[in-house]
Amino acid sequence: MNITDLVRAIELDRVSVSEHAEQEAEADGLSLAEVYASVRCGEMIEHTPAKGRCLPKCLIYGQPPCGRHIHSVWAYNDHKQLAILITVYDPSESSCLWFDNYRKRRQI
Repeated sequence: MNITDLVRAIELDRVSVSEHAEQEAEADGLSLAEVYASVRCGEMIEHTPAKGRCLPKCLIYGQPPCGRHIHSVWAYNDHKQLAILITVYDPSESSCLWFDNYRKRRQI
């Protein structure tokens, strides 16, 4: 999985959004359009490879034209070419956990 796979899935409307992601986006005042834009202009900052039956996952950081910092966690089903938005949040609300402009997690 790479960010190109996610962007392609977004462009082809091959995205599944978890209920949790919808709730978190609403709580942070983020639209799905902003989340998708953050992926298009973003970068993968963490990656967890597939393990057993679990899909590979990644954390994307992006700052779309709206100017907000956005983290989104995605899984990707290569067989179905489907991107799954697991959760999304504004990392500035937990800035003590991040450094390097919200790209690196602090070791606690």
